[in-house]
This record gives sequence, structure tokens and C-alpha cells, in this order.
Amino acid sequence: AWIVRGEVFAIPAEGGDEPAQAFRVTRTAARESGIAWLPDSRRIVYATERDGDPDIAIYEFASGAERILTKGPESDLFPTPSPDGKECAYIRGGVEARIISIDSGEDRAAIEGLFPDDELQGVPSLAWSPDGRYLCALAMDDRFFKNLVGRDVRGDRAEAITFLPHIEGMAPQ
Repeated sequence: AWIVRGEVFAIPAEGGDEPAQAFRVTRTAARESGIAWLPDSRRIVYATERDGDPDIAIYEFASGAERILTKGPESDLFPTPSPDGKECAYIRGGVEARIISIDSGEDRAAIEGLFPDDELQGVPSLAWSPDGRYLCALAMDDRFFKNLVGRDVRGDRAEAITFLPHIEGMAPQ
């Protein structure tokens, strides 16, 4: 899947003997950004600006249905699905990382900090551990120092992983 001029397009993985044809997933006047596949390769998440500030949406290829996961006056960006595909982390308002359950819609705060808009630089802001237990973010503190911050998603607090005065170009992976 990819985004061209603010619209999401995809190509099916299975095309038989004939080359697969790309199709348009979204058709809106608003811009979509930050596309990410869920691990099952049957769904994608992305940010959409249909109601002004970006919200996170999910698209299911089997049904062709789209559902808005987040809604509100703040910008919700950089959707990052968990390894099991049950949750999605994202940045809200540039000041906190949140985690939303894809099925129930339960939404909770995960990491506070300043999250610079690094999308234009191609630097991801969030990353999950392979087992989905930890979420890591590149965040600025109150002195504007960038450091990696991690959180056990079953715990109740985030902790700094690095303690350097400034990390440039480093991203969690």
C-alpha cells in the first residue's frame, strides 16, 4: 500500500498468473498519511484529515470497510500497529503517545513528551518490541532533549531508556 497525492492505494498480494492491479482505497478531498500494515496483511491503518485534524482509520481489505478509530480535536498521527495486531499506538497532539484497542476502541495514554513531526524526514516516532510488551518512542523532554522512552504496556509508567543531551536521526526500531 502507498499514498499518492493524499490518497491510499494498494495492490493485492495474490494475483494468479496475471499481474495484480492497483486499486484506490480512499476517495476523499482530505489528505491521508502515515500508512502502516497490520501483521495479518489484511488491514492497514493511516491518518486521515477528513474532519480537519487527523484521526486514525483502519481499512479491512476483505470487506472493503473503513472505520475511524480515533476522533477528537487533536491531531492523531503515526499509527503503529502492535505485533499481534490487536492494538495500535499513535501520537496525539504532538505531546503524547497513546494506545488504542482495534476491536474495542479502548484508548489509553502510554508516553508523555514532545513528539516532533519527523514524518517528512522519514523517522518513525514509535516502535513495539517483537512480543508487544514494550512501546518505545523518540520524545523530547521539558529541556527539548530527544531521548528514547520506553513503557511496559502492562505497567503504569514510562521510563527514559537513553540519557543523552540530544539524539539526532536516531529512531526506535
